[in-house]
Parts: sequence; C-alpha cells; structure tokens
Amino acid sequence: MRLRPKPSQRLIQGLAIAVVFAFALAVYRFYAVWQDQAVNDQLLIWICFGFLTTLAITALIDLLNYSYLKQLSAKRVLPNNIASGALSQIKVLVQNHSDTFIDAQVFDHFPELVDAEVKPHQLSLNPKQEGQVEYAVRAHTRGDAIFGDIQLIIESPYKFWQWSLQLPQNDIIKIYPNFTQISHFNMLAGEHNLADMGIHLRQLRGQGMEFHQLRDYRKGDSLRQIDWGATSRRHKLISREYQEEKDQQIIFLIDCGKRMRTKDDHLSHFDHTLNALLLLAYVALKQEDAVGFQTFGGQNRGIMPIKGQQQINALLNQLYDVHPTLTASDYLLAAQDLISKTKKRALVVLVSNMRDDDLPELDPAIKLLQKHHLVMLANLREAVFDKILDEPIEDFHQAALHAETELFLDKRQGLLDYFAAKGVVAVDSTPQQLPAHLVNQYFNIKRSGRL
Repeated sequence: MRLRPKPSQRLIQGLAIAVVFAFALAVYRFYAVWQDQAVNDQLLIWICFGFLTTLAITALIDLLNYSYLKQLSAKRVLPNNIASGALSQIKVLVQNHSDTFIDAQVFDHFPELVDAEVKPHQLSLNPKQEGQVEYAVRAHTRGDAIFGDIQLIIESPYKFWQWSLQLPQNDIIKIYPNFTQISHFNMLAGEHNLADMGIHLRQLRGQGMEFHQLRDYRKGDSLRQIDWGATSRRHKLISREYQEEKDQQIIFLIDCGKRMRTKDDHLSHFDHTLNALLLLAYVALKQEDAVGFQTFGGQNRGIMPIKGQQQINALLNQLYDVHPTLTASDYLLAAQDLISKTKKRALVVLVSNMRDDDLPELDPAIKLLQKHHLVMLANLREAVFDKILDEPIEDFHQAALHAETELFLDKRQGLLDYFAAKGVVAVDSTPQQLPAHLVNQYFNIKRSGRL
C-alpha cells in the first residue's frame, strides 16, 4: 500500500484567501504611508494571522488523520479468460473496514493489451461496507494481460487533502483468440440455421466410407444404396446408410511470417486465421477426428493431432500468445519439419498469404506434403481488393488502380488453379470469410472420401 497526499482545491482556495488578505494589508499600508496618514492595521493583521493559523492547524490535523485509509482493501474480479475482439466485464471490489464514511474515486490500471474508457469510477462506502465498480474492456492483442494496481483517490475528512491510495495487485489473465464463433456455431447448429455463418451442410446420400446400418428406402436415395439382398428378404426397398469416417487427422500448418501481419480491420490476418482454426478444430473434434497444428515463419510451435474436446484447450494455451513476425516464411522447411514428425495420412491445412511469385518456393513444399497427406491450401486475400473492384470508375487513376488490382488477383488465382490441378484443395478467402470456407471444405472432403 502506498499513500501520497496532495492539496485539495479547498486548501488551495484557503491559501488564496490568505494571500488576498496579505495583499490587502500591504496595499492599505502603502496607501497610508503615501498619504502621510497614521497606520491602523492591527485588526487586519490579527484577522490575517488568525485565518492562517486556523487554516494551518486544521490542514495539519486533516493531514495526520489518515489511519482509516489503512483499513481499506480492494480486489479485482476477472473472467477466466478474455477473447480477442470481444467485450469483457471487469469488476473491482473495495472493502471499507474502518468506522469512517468513504467517498472515493476508483482507477483501475488495466494493461495495454486491452482498450477501455479511462475515467474514474465514483464509489461511496459507509463504515464496514463493501462496494464495487464495473467497466468493460475490449482486448485487441492476444497474450498475457497483466492488470496492475488499483488506485483510490479519497478526500480527507475536512477535504483539505486528496489521498492517492495505491493498492498493489498483479492479476494475470490470458487473452485467447476469439472463440465466440464456436458458441455461435453451436447455437445455429441447434437451430439448424448454419447458413447464417455461410456453412452449408449437404445430406450424405451413400457416398460415405463406412457402412452404418440398413434402413427403409427414402426418396432421394441412389440405386447404389439399395441392398438388393435385404430388399428381397423383406419384400420392400432397403437402403444402406453410411457414415463419415472417424479417427482421421487434421493438421493446421500456420504461417507466422511477415505477410500475416496485414490488417483489414482491427485484427491481423494471423488473428483471423486463429479464429478460423478454432472453429474448424471444434467441428473436427466433434466429428471425432484428431486435430493438431504446427507454426512456421519465425514462430515454431506445434502439437500432434489428438482427439477429444479437451484438445481445444490445448490449442488455445499453445497459440494464444503467438504473434506474426517480421521473418520471411520458408514453406519447404515447414513441410520438411512436418513430414519428419508425422507421415500418417492427414488433411494438412496450410494457411498463408501467397502470391504468384511464391510458386518456386511453394511448389516443392506442396509436392513433399502430397506424398503423405491431402493438402488444403487456404490463401488469404486482402478485403481491400474487393472494395476496389466494387467502386465505380470515375477517372483515370481509378481505372488504372482497378486494372492493376484485377491483374494482381488473376495472378493469385492462377497460383491456386495450378495447385488445384495437382489435387490440392484450393481456398481463396478474405480473412472474415475464412472460418465458413474452411468448415465447408472440411465437410466436402469428409463426404467425398478423399481423406
């Protein structure tokens, strides 16, 4: 606990009044001497002296009366974790253990990783009373957020001083990627309205890889689904029902290089990638597949594919403080590193921001991965390019910019077409649309039996 007093406005006003008295006395003496009149200022002197003495004694007593401040305590109530980009509520509890009424302003020292309105929160506490203030923060950067001291500004009983009471605190909370999309997915899945997220589920009609059960024929079943032996025995059409294979592996190969620092909104491409990763990982784990990841491009972390919903927590704890670097990404080195760790067939989702001039480096990496895995190439496209193409052309500058943008995007599409022709699942997406695109492609792959 640290206590620091400073004069309040009332004490400053009192000193100002004393200065006015002294100035009036000096003016009176000067006027009397100038006019050769007798000086009769004893009354003014005594008034000035009495006022100063009273002010000084009262201010001193008020300054020394601070023992009640030592009977104040505060603590902070934080959520278990914070999602980047989402609003979170922070509570500060202040306990007055003294027998004195407290009128305080509460300042919370929140970290630079979050945005909040910097303003004092007024709190009045009766003796032996606890009160609380609450405010909202929005995290803008992932990592360990350290909330510092709680500061109370309290006026002394006679209001001649303001005490700054610093109560040491050191609360650490993890800022995770935004996992609110998982809750949104669950809600919409329960309402069978996933189209609101851009996710389109198509009913499986016998193309799955594992036999599940026999059932009565339904309109829309293909002829290949009909089990003619069971049909002849039961004297009615019987269809085979298949289910998607389980125990498959999904590995995210995530670029942490300098291009992933690009921002279209308040989040970087890397942050959008993590949000999409969490949603697809959750969906895959619900399908009883195993999920893992590996990063490259200056940050090298990874965990091998594991099944179970607890894997979401493992992903969060491993990725929440990873940030894109200023390093150029080496795709071939990343592929070699992944192959050295696992050769069991998996869906490898490579997420990056690639351009046509990356082909010489990217091609051997993809070829190496394809020897053992099915590769999905998710290429992030800056949303600003779409805005440029949507704007009307009104002058030469806009026409030139429009043409350059189309040429650039055509070359990027050529890169994806090149790999799609080689059996790679190619996804071109803005960061905001990436979660829906990845989930849709995952379901398409599961239904096609390619994995």
